[in-house]
Formats: sequence, C-alpha cells, structure tokens
Amino acid sequence: MAPAMLAPTHALNSQRIMIYLFPGQGSQSKGMGEGLFERFPHITEEASDILGYDIQALCLEDPDEKLGQTQYTQPALFTVSAMSYLAALDAFYRAPAIDLVTCRQESGAAMMADAYGKLTGKPGICFVTRGPGATNASAGVHIAFQDSTPMILFVGQVGREMRDREAFQEIDFRRMFGQMTKWVAEIDDAARVPEYVSRAFHTAVAGRPGPVVLALPEDMLRDRAPSVEITAAHINEAHPGTDAMEELRNRLEKSRRPLIIVGGG
Repeated sequence: MAPAMLAPTHALNSQRIMIYLFPGQGSQSKGMGEGLFERFPHITEEASDILGYDIQALCLEDPDEKLGQTQYTQPALFTVSAMSYLAALDAFYRAPAIDLVTCRQESGAAMMADAYGKLTGKPGICFVTRGPGATNASAGVHIAFQDSTPMILFVGQVGREMRDREAFQEIDFRRMFGQMTKWVAEIDDAARVPEYVSRAFHTAVAGRPGPVVLALPEDMLRDRAPSVEITAAHINEAHPGTDAMEELRNRLEKSRRPLIIVGGG
C-alpha cells in the first residue's frame, strides 16, 4: 500500500487546489507517510509560489473521518470540455450550484472524480468525450472499481445515425468498460434520461460501491423532453442473516488460529 494518496479536488482553473492525504496502514508505509506529512507544508508553499495558485493540504489520519468531514462539500463535476456533449455543458452553465471543474486531461478528471467519491461517499461525476477521452478516463474508472468507489462516468458518443460506422472515434462502451464497471448503458431517448441517471446513482452506491458508465449520443442531448423529478439515491446496505452469523460463530469457536480479512469490497 502506498504511504499516502494525493486526492486533488480542484483543478487549476479554480485558482485553488486542495490536496487530501491518507497515510498507509503498514508500519513501513506509516513511517514514510509521516515523513511526507512533515515535509508537505514546505512542498505546497514552494509549489504555490511557482504555479501562482493557492495550494493547501489536509491530512486525514483517521480513515473513518474522511467521509463527510472534509472542507469540500459543494457538488462537483470533473470534465475535459469537448464538442460531443456541448449541450450538457450549456446546461451546467445555467446550474451555478454545481462546481464545474475543467481538467487538463481525462485520466486526471476521472481520478479527481474517484477522489471525490472516496472523500464524500457520494458518486464522483466525470464527463469526457468519446474515443481517446474515454480511453484516458479508463484508468480512473479501473481504480474506482478496484477500490469500491462510487463514480459515474458520462461519455459523449457519436450521433445515433452514425453508429456502427466507426465514425468520429466511435467505441462500443459496453464492451470497453464491461469488466471494470458495475453497469454500462447508452441513452438513446432523451425522455429516459431521468430514468437512466437515477439508476446510475443507485447502482453506484448499492451493495459494493463502484463505477457506472453512461454513453450520451450527441444528437440525443439536443432533443427536448418533459422534465421529470426524480428522488435522491438511497444506500441499501446488505447484512448477513441470522443463520450466516450463527455459522460464523460456530466456525470461530472451532478454529485454532482464526484469521479475518476485511477489504473495501
């Protein structure tokens, strides 16, 4: 395990960069992490002078404190702007309550969304374009899948009339992301956008959290559809039944050297 994880939650266009650090759990990692934490104020001060941005670091030594207790509480969306979803960007311009963070590259945007999900427990949202953009973002999606982090990646797709012609960097995202996500879908009907988005949020946080990918055909985003109000996603936590707990009790009583491995998934 790495001695620390850097989780930037602001891009350079916002004039301020927050960096969250998490120490490693092993004894060797812990020592390395503590050394990094001691040096970090000097590192951020020098970086601020060089880049001309306000760079601040926050060390979260207790993993239980990382959810909902950070300074970053405003809803955020991480993106690399592209023509394939200009209609969505126009809508975000009219939604000032959402902090639209423009990133330099899609892999960084996806990893920022992953960090947002780790910090808040809510799905991190990322918008990228098709082809190379989605390919770059796949690194962050894979990290979110293996770390059980809730995340939703929206990908601008070719127009519906151009599908299956390999035009304009078209990719079958169901095949591309199928093994590294909980669910992949493409929205062909603008009237079903609320349905798909609601399911995406519920899927990302239900059971073992993880990433979801929704493809957005460019022409679909320009269609008009009735406005539908949807309810917020609720986390349904699974618990072992009485029989399973009784079996666990019996196994522990009979075991000589019990070992329990607990992970993020």
